[in-house]
Amino acid sequence: MSQIKNIYCQILSPQAPCYSGLLFQLPEETQFLQELQQGKLPQNLLKEFHEAGIAFSGQVYPAFKKDHWLLREEGKEFLLKRWRGQLCLYQGVNSIVVPAYDGEMAIYKGHCNLVAQLLSGECRIQKGEETLFYFVNGGIAKVLTSGKNETLLTEVTLLVDEALTPEQIQNLDEKSIQNELEEAKKAKALDERGREKKNHNIHATKSKLKLYQKLTAKNSS
Repeated sequence: MSQIKNIYCQILSPQAPCYSGLLFQLPEETQFLQELQQGKLPQNLLKEFHEAGIAFSGQVYPAFKKDHWLLREEGKEFLLKRWRGQLCLYQGVNSIVVPAYDGEMAIYKGHCNLVAQLLSGECRIQKGEETLFYFVNGGIAKVLTSGKNETLLTEVTLLVDEALTPEQIQNLDEKSIQNELEEAKKAKALDERGREKKNHNIHATKSKLKLYQKLTAKNSS
């Protein structure tokens, strides 16, 4: 199991979570904690997993952080954590690449703890053989690694002003994005703060257009 190199990430924006875990009801706490100590999950929770399309028959291991557990079976690993009276289940990914202020930043398991400022642009999540492309518009990236060896856990949270899923990007209209870009260029900037906002909006819209064209070309090839 030590060969699994997953990280666990979420992309959160004011509109709605763009990429996050699945929420489940917290079972009766005493039973839940007793079964966790035995390295297994309650049957009613496993049933909910199954209904959500997640098959799991492995073992449960406590992570280094309180209220965090790693669910492992051959070749697979999930993160389960208690959050605001519910359980949140995350499926691991191999890596995430974000548009940091100093350039693209790739995050893998074991990455050092940090908080980084994000620019607008492409965010790539590598999930096995699949690459998922997201658009993020400003914000911060928080990376937290805890534990070591079997309990090593890396969590990545992107708190952004705007986020678009691959499906949302492909449902955009290229002409509308170009019109949005023209409007951003025409916007008046009366002071330094206004110029910064104008430049940010131009860069964000150009990044959105570039990613739209990239995904459109990729899907048509």
